[in-house]
Amino acid sequence: MLRADDKGLSLWELVRDVQRIAANNFDILMYIEDFIKNFDEAELSNIRFDVGYTDRNLYVYKAENIPRFGEDQPMGVSKTEYDSDLSNSTFLRNDIFVNWVRDFQ
Repeated sequence: MLRADDKGLSLWELVRDVQRIAANNFDILMYIEDFIKNFDEAELSNIRFDVGYTDRNLYVYKAENIPRFGEDQPMGVSKTEYDSDLSNSTFLRNDIFVNWVRDFQ
């Protein structure tokens, strides 16, 4: 949920924040390093986004609350992709999501 904003938070700042938060989680740190390995700091510093927009529009949903087809995928068909309209789906409150993530640490 990113929207460009010349004066916003850079992706480099975001990466550094996540690295500090995940300092004790080697798997997350390796995931981040793998994600950014093909970019240099200057590229990530020049990409900026509107944090307020993200805060207002980013939600986490339980998989069971995402609309989907009622029937199984037919034989011979694989990796089907489709878009779901989440406007009528219930999202998790941030505190519930954070507690859920903490339970797995």
